[in-house]
Amino acid sequence: MPNKYTFRSLVANTIKLLSENKIPYVTIGGLASDVWGRPRKTLDIDIVVQIGPEKAESFLNLAEKYHFRFDYPTALKQITNMGMCRLFYGDYHSDIIMGYSEFEQGVFDRKRKVRILGRDVWVASPEDVILYKLLSNRPIDQSDVENIVAAQGSKLDVGYLKKRAAIMNRELLRADIKTNLDKIISALK
Repeated sequence: MPNKYTFRSLVANTIKLLSENKIPYVTIGGLASDVWGRPRKTLDIDIVVQIGPEKAESFLNLAEKYHFRFDYPTALKQITNMGMCRLFYGDYHSDIIMGYSEFEQGVFDRKRKVRILGRDVWVASPEDVILYKLLSNRPIDQSDVENIVAAQGSKLDVGYLKKRAAIMNRELLRADIKTNLDKIISALK
């Protein structure tokens, strides 16, 4: 009997959960990087959803119906305190982030529908994926950014990237975001 818990089934089940229940979402992590850059192996899907903390319990109840595993009290506390939770599906998982900020609203405004693993999936724009990756700033994120920049090149909206990075620097007190973006932009020239 084949393993029903594959990365493909994680993506399918996550998108099914969100689409069937009309939960606005956008993919932002490694899967989105694959779309705009170069594919790499990933064991998770990172998704921003537009649901408020007041709907956390009903969202978790839905997730259970779609066969995701998680510790209910822990997941509820994570959503309430951190605005995110992790839903497990076999050896894979979906990181669900509650998107409330002005930046995230803009991400939803710029999202694009693409075909991934046989499914129509909402994905953040290449610029927004770059910004999320600069925010995380792990070595894998740096590599993803380099791959997106190499693949997208002059198609990137540099003005938007600069404006958004300046806002993130100011709001998050993270000068590294603008510094790293400046390095990226110089590579485009």
